[in-house]
Amino acid sequence: MSTPTALQTATGDIEQMLRKLSSEAFINKMQAELPKNEGIKLWGRVVQVLGTLIEARMPSVQVGELCELLPENPGTESGKTLAEVVGFTDSSTLLASLSPLEGVSNKTRVLPLRRRLSVSVGPHILLYATRHPRSYDQGYPSHCRRVSEPLTAYSR
Repeated sequence: MSTPTALQTATGDIEQMLRKLSSEAFINKMQAELPKNEGIKLWGRVVQVLGTLIEARMPSVQVGELCELLPENPGTESGKTLAEVVGFTDSSTLLASLSPLEGVSNKTRVLPLRRRLSVSVGPHILLYATRHPRSYDQGYPSHCRRVSEPLTAYSR
């Protein structure tokens, strides 16, 4: 049995590296071609609607959480229908509508968005709200406090 020469060892190493690179390239190419999967979505279904209050059977959610109402026929709805979780009964979740309920039926699905209602507020909004419009160069008026923590929807 003969020992491999330096050239044979180098050739073997190069072949092994090429196989590894081609398999990595193949895997990367296949991953790029796969459809993007957002994972499993748990959703509920509308049971009844009373005015702007919606009763739904759905997975666990928290009070204040936002949900999207998905119509039975997605092509018929022009905009998103949003609702906020406001309470629970023994077997149902109670939602308050934040959008018009036209087209909502007992076949409407309810998708928990796993976030609360929020509004982005910048300095221009804060300054306008104080009724003292000023330019950004002048900074904040001395009598206005900067917002140091997020406001909830129920803050005053």
